[in-house]
Amino acid sequence: MSVLLRAAAQLRAVTRVRAPDALQLAAALAEGCTAFVTNDRRLPSLPALRILQAGSHRQPEPAA
Repeated sequence: MSVLLRAAAQLRAVTRVRAPDALQLAAALAEGCTAFVTNDRRLPSLPALRILQAGSHRQPEPAA
């Protein structure tokens, strides 16, 4: 089993996230990312990865 799959399985066991989410989080951590942008509010916070909610960081629309 690859290192990435093992890390995803461990994340899934510890945080109870779904398998696709665990794979994405494990890949981000493996590549050294410090932030992960998502619309999924169910993702847990991780010590080494800041979870950013995409909807909460929108720029205001310019006035017409």
